[in-house]
Amino acid sequence: MGTQKNKSFTTIGSEFFDRDAQQVARDLLGKVIRVRQSGHWLQVRIIETEAYYIEDKASHAHLGYTMNRKALFMPAGTIYMYYARGGDSLNFSCQGNGNAVLIKSGLPVMNGQIDPETIKLMQTNNPS
Repeated sequence: MGTQKNKSFTTIGSEFFDRDAQQVARDLLGKVIRVRQSGHWLQVRIIETEAYYIEDKASHAHLGYTMNRKALFMPAGTIYMYYARGGDSLNFSCQGNGNAVLIKSGLPVMNGQIDPETIKLMQTNNPS
């Protein structure tokens, strides 16, 4: 996989996540997550993360392997999503079974290239 460069962004590969969860959490700060929806690129800059290890009681993996938590035990870089406190939570598995990073918060990337329809779509997806 590796790192791939596009015109204006770099895609990070699974080896980025195949490291200690605390280091991954620090290195994700400032990164931008992009997703294409309805013909628009939605972007958010990561501003807060949390690292979790299998032995942490706050970690979902601490409760052990289940089909719902399977992603936490999969190769580094696997996405683990769950619903909590009225919203979806995005996590990435890291080096070691059950270790992960939670993307705690982010800010929409608002640059000169964003059109009103994209802003409307972002507001529809996350009214708050």
